[in-house]
Amino acid sequence: MSTDSFYKLKDQLNNDTYLLEEFGRFVPDSTVEEFVESFRRQNNIVEELEIEEYEDEDGDTVYVIPGIEFTGDVPLDMKQLNDDPQIYDWLYGNLQIDEAVTDSKMLIVYGGSDVQDYLE
Repeated sequence: MSTDSFYKLKDQLNNDTYLLEEFGRFVPDSTVEEFVESFRRQNNIVEELEIEEYEDEDGDTVYVIPGIEFTGDVPLDMKQLNDDPQIYDWLYGNLQIDEAVTDSKMLIVYGGSDVQDYLE
């Protein structure tokens, strides 16, 4: 996300402008982009969730979910997926048990069957 795009988004957020401006001064650009993406989804600023997919070495589909960061703490990570309405709706309607999900860093991968066990 360019600086210009970031400031356009910031201007749309009215009372939260100061918060985003201050946040943007102290973190790397990649973190700002992840924060803005998550903030936009949670506040219905983004119309569609942009989930990427790829095949792992076994040929299984892995979905990369933007705007979240897995910690390795399964209950906490699954809570992130449940708490975001767009992610939850997408997972509930699309994720199959033989597929998997990961965050943008792609270090931690959860199997579809494990994720489905946590969907409320």
